[in-house]
Amino acid sequence: LYTKAGASFRVDFIENQSELPSPAVPADTSTRSITLSLNRDTRNDFINPTKGYTIFASTEFAGGILGGDDNFTKLFTQLTGYYEFKDGQVIAGRLGAGAGIKPLPSHVKFLLGGGDNLRGLKEPIEGDYIVFGNAEYRFRIYEEIVGGVVFFDLGQAWNKGEGFTLDGMKYGVGIGARVTIPMLGMIRLDYGISNG
Repeated sequence: LYTKAGASFRVDFIENQSELPSPAVPADTSTRSITLSLNRDTRNDFINPTKGYTIFASTEFAGGILGGDDNFTKLFTQLTGYYEFKDGQVIAGRLGAGAGIKPLPSHVKFLLGGGDNLRGLKEPIEGDYIVFGNAEYRFRIYEEIVGGVVFFDLGQAWNKGEGFTLDGMKYGVGIGARVTIPMLGMIRLDYGISNG
């Protein structure tokens, strides 16, 4: 159980080495930003929780007095929760949302797809905004070492001027395995199928 505040400074230099100019590839650019974050964690276990919740929020400021070529503000928040309704069987859920105050440079846009928010997409979708939700049913297979999961993911990422639409929602369903290795942590393997 803890509440933690954090601050970090980031410097990125991106060099365009493309021989053919393309609007999809940004020119040489630099980003300097400060990220402020707040994290509240009440989980009973960091690797394989069965109860508790986490709340995370962050704001990234780039440009202005920090210098650099990029100027943006990026907001993100995420809530996760865990509930063990029967010994070895846990329902886990996560909701997340993010927004760029100005259009975000391509290298800092939100990404929808992958193990962090929506499993099963062939290619990640990037955008200035993101919303997503995950629901998992976790169950024990062998003691505290091997477990399984059935999941449903839902989300959307879009850019300024496009707007959020229900038709644009992507979803994924699938199964997975969790193997906990002492002193190393947990290995996750998920297989998902999505409408994307």
